Amino acid sequence: MTFFPQAARQIGKKVGLFLGYLVYLLLIIEVCSAIYSLSGLSPTRHMPPYVFSKDEVSVPLGDWRTEFEDWGAWHQPNSKTRHIKACFDVTYRSNAAGARDKPRTLAAAEHPRYIVLGDSFIEGWGVDEGARVTERLEAMTGHEFLNFGGAINFGPLQYEILYRQLAGRFEHDAVIVFLLPDNDFIDNDPAYWPSSTRYRPLFDAQGNAVYRVAKPDHAVTFSDKDWLPRSFLRYLWSYGIVLDVKRLLAAKNAHINPRRTAYVGYRDPNAKQINDVFSSLKRLHAAAAPRDVYLAAIPRVNDIQAYHQGEMLPLPGILTGFARQQGIVMLDLLPLLAAHPDYLSLYLPCDGHWNAQGHQVVADAIYQAWFKQPDKP
Repeated sequence: MTFFPQAARQIGKKVGLFLGYLVYLLLIIEVCSAIYSLSGLSPTRHMPPYVFSKDEVSVPLGDWRTEFEDWGAWHQPNSKTRHIKACFDVTYRSNAAGARDKPRTLAAAEHPRYIVLGDSFIEGWGVDEGARVTERLEAMTGHEFLNFGGAINFGPLQYEILYRQLAGRFEHDAVIVFLLPDNDFIDNDPAYWPSSTRYRPLFDAQGNAVYRVAKPDHAVTFSDKDWLPRSFLRYLWSYGIVLDVKRLLAAKNAHINPRRTAYVGYRDPNAKQINDVFSSLKRLHAAAAPRDVYLAAIPRVNDIQAYHQGEMLPLPGILTGFARQQGIVMLDLLPLLAAHPDYLSLYLPCDGHWNAQGHQVVADAIYQAWFKQPDKP
C-alpha cells in the first residue's frame, strides 16, 4: 500500500531535479547571452527593455506600430524600436506626437516651416536618422521639415486625416505630399481589402472615409495578434541569439532585384482609384488653404523598368493636369531617377525602399526644383 506514494515521491524528486537543472541551464544561457551581446560580437546587439532608462522606452517593432488613431497606422509616442532585415539594421525613434521625427513644438521657431506627408518612403523605412529626405532638406535649407510619414498600407486618405487631426496643428507655411503610385491607389481601396478587419479608413462610393470595424478601446499594436513569446522573449538576453540567426538566414536573400512585380503604379490604377485619391488630395488642399501644397510622385523599381521599356504610362499626365487644375506644385521623380546611371543603387536591395543614397538624390532634386534661390548677379 505504500508503493504508490513512494513511487510518486521518487518521480517528484526526479521532476524537481530536472526542473532545477533546466533553470540552472537557462540561467547559464542568459548569462552567456548577455556577455555575448555586451561584448559587441552580436550583429543585432539585443538588450532587454529593462536595461534602458525610463526616458528611453524601447519596444518591439510590432508593439511600436499602432492602429488606433482615425488615420490608422501610427507609432507609440516617445519611444524607440529596432528594425532588422537582411540589408539593414535601423533604430526608429518617435517624438511626443508619435511621428518618426525629432521633438517639435506646435509654434514655429522660424519660417518657412513645412509639413511633410507620405508613406514608408517618407517615414524612412530601413534608413538611419539623419539620412532621410526631410532631414537632408533641413540641412540644405535651414528650414524645418516636419516628418509625418507612416507605414503599413498607409495611403492618401490617411495623409488627409492625419493632416486634419494632428499634423495641421503644428504651425506651418506649406505642405508637401509624397505620392507613391506603386500602392497609394490601392491602400485605401475597399475592393482591394475585401476581408480586412484592421481599424483604418477606406474610401466609400463617393470617395469619403468609411470604417469597417469599430474604433478599438485601446491602442492596438501590430503584435497584439501574435502569440505570447513575441512580447515575453524580448525580456531575455538569449532572444538576441534568435535575432542573430534570423538575420544570418535572411542575408542569403540580401542581393535581389527589389520590388519586381507585374503591377506598375504609373500604368495600372483604374479611374475609380484615381478619382478617390484626387478627392482626398482636394480635401487636404482645402484644409491647408491658404498655404501652398506641393506634390511629388515617387517611382519604384518596377515603374522605372516600365519607363525604360517604353511602356505607355498615363499617370504623369493625369497627375500634372490635376495639379495644374488645383494650383498644386507638382514634381514627378520618375524621369530623374530613371536617368540615374545605376538606379538600382538607390534602393535597398532586400526591400525596395530608398536607401540613404536614394534619399540624398531625391532631396537634391527637390531642393533644385523648389527651394534653391536663383543666383544673384
